Amino acid sequence: MAAPAPPKLALSATVVDFGRLRLHGPSPERRVRLGNAGGRTLNAQATTQASWLQLRRVGDEVVVAVDTTAVGEHEGVVTVDSDGGSATIRVLARVDPASSPATSATAATDREAAADKAPQEAPGEAAPSQLVATPGASLARDPRGTQDAPRGPEPPTPSAPVLPREERPGGKPRLPKWLGQPTRIISAAAVLVIIVIVALIVLGQTHNRKVTTTPAEQTNNPNVATIPVEALPANVAVGEGAVWVANTQHGTVARIDPATRKVTTIKVGQTPSGVAVGAGAVWVANNGDDTVARIDPATNQKVATIKVGAHPQNVAVGAGAVWVVNSGNEGSRIDPDSNRVGGFTAFGRTGLPSGVAVGAGYVWVANSGDNTVARINPTSHRVVDTIPVGPRPQGVAVGAGAVWVANDGDDTVSRIDPATGEVTTIKVGPRP
Repeated sequence: MAAPAPPKLALSATVVDFGRLRLHGPSPERRVRLGNAGGRTLNAQATTQASWLQLRRVGDEVVVAVDTTAVGEHEGVVTVDSDGGSATIRVLARVDPASSPATSATAATDREAAADKAPQEAPGEAAPSQLVATPGASLARDPRGTQDAPRGPEPPTPSAPVLPREERPGGKPRLPKWLGQPTRIISAAAVLVIIVIVALIVLGQTHNRKVTTTPAEQTNNPNVATIPVEALPANVAVGEGAVWVANTQHGTVARIDPATRKVTTIKVGQTPSGVAVGAGAVWVANNGDDTVARIDPATNQKVATIKVGAHPQNVAVGAGAVWVVNSGNEGSRIDPDSNRVGGFTAFGRTGLPSGVAVGAGYVWVANSGDNTVARINPTSHRVVDTIPVGPRPQGVAVGAGAVWVANDGDDTVSRIDPATGEVTTIKVGPRP
């Protein structure tokens, strides 16, 4: 009889973003499921050193809330340790001193929508995982004896659950946390639609000058379509004749044919968080198992799994290498000819890189922990300049003679002149 497989930790999310909260206002809850992709018992524990974070356990989920008594930008880390490995959850929040009428209206809409979609809790004993709170995370025993609960009454804003419908018999589907934030949905949807439109136009013209749609898809612009992929798409890349979408929850990448809009799903690893195309391959950063998957775009098959640093966040290709930013204060550099891995220098003071791009002669890394972009020499692999940008930079791209950085903390984009390092700040919509 074969021995049972060892446990393997798999988080449903690695970033929890509360957005803007009112001073002394109620904090919504965000849930992250501590999944077990292997066998036996996981025995997971979650801890945090951030005193402004409140943690509790409900079944196999970590429930995170925010202390809204301190104004300002907050960023912290929840560490999950288990018999199946360790992982981190980055938590972001912004507490405003006073809400504007528009913010109040949005919050009211969020609460009403969340109340309409409030899920029913599935009965039963809690999963065999544990939650350990640090001094900043107060826990109390639920009277039912099946789960941990916070002291005092529950906050009025309902939680943003994680479990899919099939795991919750008799209840409504649990939705990702960001579905309770209309402004974020609009921003994310707009970005995804723009990327798909551009990809379909450019690649569609390469394969088929006339792109047709079904009657259900027909709009004033025949190049616009809604294409279903698997749950929680996190990143998009274009190249090798296709659009590639990383699906976080299912550990897959969707390949979209721009001519037919056919979707091919490829298994890559745990919690893919970044995808890039270059050097004749598709490269996927798997945050959940510390690997990069290499896909052959000619066969749509994963041809290599490459071990990199802890919890890779994103990936880019250029300057003769594949560049991976990990959650620690280091990066991994992959030789695309041999798949061998080297390192490159530390790029931020806090170890919270959020994006990477290659262009204009350098590698550029956005560091959300210290609000900077590191300029790295691709030959020496060392930081040659650290450029201050807006608060909480989340993504970076190179094009049109500049480096562009999306700053989630103040709704701006920073334009960096790669020749001089001069930064121009551009106000944009909410949550770029």
